[in-house]
Amino acid sequence: MNRNRQIISWLILLTVGGCGRGEKSDDLARPEAIAVEVVSVVAEEIERSISVSGSIRPWRQASLGAAMPGKVERMMVEVGDVVDGGELLVEMGGEQLTQAAAQLTALEKDWKRMRSLFDKGVVTQQAFDQVDAAHQGAKAGYELVLASTRVRAPFAGVVTEKYLEEGEVFTLFPGPAGSPALLRLEQVDTVNVVVSVPEVDIPEFQAGQAATLRVDAYPGRSFTGEVFRIEPSVDERTRTAEVEIRVANPERSLRVGMFADVSISVGEEPALLLPRDGLIRQVGTGIYYVFKVVEGEAQRSDVEVGRSYAENVAILTGLAEGDTVIVVGKTLVQDGCEVQVVSSGRSER
Repeated sequence: MNRNRQIISWLILLTVGGCGRGEKSDDLARPEAIAVEVVSVVAEEIERSISVSGSIRPWRQASLGAAMPGKVERMMVEVGDVVDGGELLVEMGGEQLTQAAAQLTALEKDWKRMRSLFDKGVVTQQAFDQVDAAHQGAKAGYELVLASTRVRAPFAGVVTEKYLEEGEVFTLFPGPAGSPALLRLEQVDTVNVVVSVPEVDIPEFQAGQAATLRVDAYPGRSFTGEVFRIEPSVDERTRTAEVEIRVANPERSLRVGMFADVSISVGEEPALLLPRDGLIRQVGTGIYYVFKVVEGEAQRSDVEVGRSYAENVAILTGLAEGDTVIVVGKTLVQDGCEVQVVSSGRSER
């Protein structure tokens, strides 16, 4: 009686589970194969990237001052103003400019009087030339002093600091900017993202590599740039080198000081790709495994998982190119189950 119960229990397990190993008896019903869908593992050249973080800096920046001391006569910009290269920003006044203007005015009167006399033949060419030379010298001197008291933008940018107001006196002594300065100008239609790269990764970088930038202020949005400069030396304390990334910022969405996550493309590498649907994670562990189909049976294989690529993951160990992996029906099988492939494909990016 007990013998018969054991045989019945065995039959139920085989029929329901659809799995089994060992010799099959002619007296017992053969369990039905479990229908599964599979994909073939393929090897592809995958773009490899390195992720780093850094801060956004202006592409260019300058603390602007005048070439000589004087009073601020006109301050033509405010903080936040966007200016063009060559645009006049500040007009200065001062004793030197006043003296140069007075000297030029006096010599202009002499020159006009001498010119009239010369045209009438009253004075010689030599006498006129002397006055003319003095006039030209005074004019050049005035223009030089005038240029020294006019502050123009050396490049297109945004005014980010203003250190003096109209009526205040500019001196050549260090001020709030650490040097004599009236304004601070930054170019931000292009920005510079500076990241620190571990020394082991430095050989992977070269100028011109593509970079993708993301900031918390714009979730779901990315910005594109390229590696511009790689610091030639490594910091002895941190064992890192700075890499600079140039990013176009025509809308000025990216602000100086923002923290950025950067992904830099460093070339391609071969990888075995498998859809995530084929992976199974062992409960309570970080172990992943798959079920391969080998000669009509499910065969468990532990795998090491690498980077993700769209719907696929890279498999580092545990599979080989051409292996057939169950993606639908994997939860119904066990190691050694007989399976029937009803659909097959190949993993693709």
